[in-house]
Amino acid sequence: MAKQNFNIIQSIQQLFDPEANIYRHVFPDSNFSIPSSQPSNWSPSEGMKIDAIKQEEVNNFVLEGWSVAIIKEITKTRITCNFIDTSITVKYPGDSNKIAPLGTHTADNTWRDELKVGDTLDIYDTNGKWFLGTILKLKPNKNSSTKNCFIAYRVYTNTGSREDKDKKKYEGWSDKFDEWIDAHSIRLQRPLTLSKQGPLYFQNALDNDTLAPEDTEDILINVRVLVKVE
Repeated sequence: MAKQNFNIIQSIQQLFDPEANIYRHVFPDSNFSIPSSQPSNWSPSEGMKIDAIKQEEVNNFVLEGWSVAIIKEITKTRITCNFIDTSITVKYPGDSNKIAPLGTHTADNTWRDELKVGDTLDIYDTNGKWFLGTILKLKPNKNSSTKNCFIAYRVYTNTGSREDKDKKKYEGWSDKFDEWIDAHSIRLQRPLTLSKQGPLYFQNALDNDTLAPEDTEDILINVRVLVKVE
C-alpha cells in the first residue's frame, strides 16, 4: 500500500512538473516540520529577512531544512530569495508554506555566527552520513556575509586511537577528507544531535559537558535527508 501511494504521488508530481526530481525520506524527520500555510497576518516585503526551506545536494542525497534568506523581489505570483550563505536565487509561489517570518524555524541559529576554531559540530558527509567533527579554520565567505569553516571529520581527545601529523590523538577520519563548508550550511548541525545515529559516535570518549552543554534532546533539528529516486 505504501509503495502504491508513493507511485501515485510520483505520478502527480511528474504530471505538473515532468522535470522535477523525485525524492523519498531516508532519515527520520525528528521535529522537522513544514506548516500547512503562511501566517495570515504576515506581509513579506523586498529586502526582508525570512525563514525559508533550502535544499543542498550532496551526491545522491539532498538535505532539506530551514535557513535564513533575504527577499529580493516580489511579484503577483512569486517571491524570489537569496539565502544568506549563497548567491543562488530561489523562487517560491507567493503563498508557499516553505517561507515564514524570520525566527519561526531558525530562532536558535545564532550559534552559527558564534562558531570558533576548535568547536565541535555534526557534519553531513558526501556519503550520506552524519559525523561528529571539529572546526580547524575560519575565513569570511567571499560571496556572502557569512563565514566558511574548514572542518575535519574527527574529534581530538586524549583517549583517541589515532594520531595526526602533529602527534595529536583523535577519533575519526584523516585530513584527506577535510573540507570548507559555510557556517550556515544545513550540512552543519549542533554537536551530538544527528551524529548519534551515524557510525561514528564518540560519546563515551568525549567530554560531553564541553561538547553539548545543553540537553541535546531539546534542540530543534530543522533538517531532514532525502534521496533521489531513479
